[in-house]
Amino acid sequence: MVPPTATPYVSKTAGEVALTLSDVPAGFVQSTDQVRTIDDLAKAFADPVAGKARLIEVGFASSHNRTFSKSGFGLLFISSIATLYSGEDGARNGVTLNTEATKAMPGSPQQVSLGQAIGEDSIAFQMTGKDGTGNYNVITYLVYFRYANASNSLMVTGVVGLTDVSVAIDLAKKQLARQMP
Repeated sequence: MVPPTATPYVSKTAGEVALTLSDVPAGFVQSTDQVRTIDDLAKAFADPVAGKARLIEVGFASSHNRTFSKSGFGLLFISSIATLYSGEDGARNGVTLNTEATKAMPGSPQQVSLGQAIGEDSIAFQMTGKDGTGNYNVITYLVYFRYANASNSLMVTGVVGLTDVSVAIDLAKKQLARQMP
């Protein structure tokens, strides 16, 4: 008889799962480091009251966001969000909600191939636009993935031609590794 295997579960805090300054390329500074409450997340829904009820229903536990930035050329911005739920169904729902919100964004985000799975339920998008000054064309890659009860969001933005999806993949893998036992 084969013994049952334990279902993976992320027991770290969301703050321990989100990337830290030591995980990102040299030259970046940490821009934000914030706990995201259920009320913060509910504000992203068209109906925040219904959104909060939905988050409670799917077992929202905690969320943390860190952003990093640098000036110059190449990769300019990184956002790492980890959201924990009481179970994997909640985390799967988190990936689905992030995907739906991205598809509804202006600028026609396009789904792109990661060429590999990152955790479970991984999906990626790219968008192009101008930087904050309007001087440079930038590209943004968004990667959503799940591991056990953790829903993850990784976003990178950089100058077109100097930033590609491989940067987002490498950082997403680092975030995945931070949640492993």
